[in-house]
Amino acid sequence: MKKHLLALILSTVALTGCHQPSVKGNVYTLSTSPQGMPITLAFDNVENKYYGKALNNYFGTYEINGNKITLNAGGMTQMAGAPAEMEAERAYFKDLSNVERFKIAEKYLILILKNDKELLFQKTGKTTDTQ
Repeated sequence: MKKHLLALILSTVALTGCHQPSVKGNVYTLSTSPQGMPITLAFDNVENKYYGKALNNYFGTYEINGNKITLNAGGMTQMAGAPAEMEAERAYFKDLSNVERFKIAEKYLILILKNDKELLFQKTGKTTDTQ
């Protein structure tokens, strides 16, 4: 009986340990938004597209391979704002173009740039698309 229980526990741990949390279908908000400007980042559930809002709305496609992630820029709206907001947005988009890997820890998404700088996002919801 003890051997069967131990085998069951080990197989449960092995299966649970293999489950990798996914960004798909989640909406995140940047925890350290510059200039107090809320910045969101969402990953759709269907077509590997991401989108969000900084000063402007933006979108693109993403590719994930293990813990590696590539965010391919698509486009953005062209609204003007205060100079400090526009500079903060430019810096954010530059950071997004340098993301190379990610970690998910509970309700947080950490995007890690090529220079090891980290962008910390908190999960704030689910996307409305379906698979």
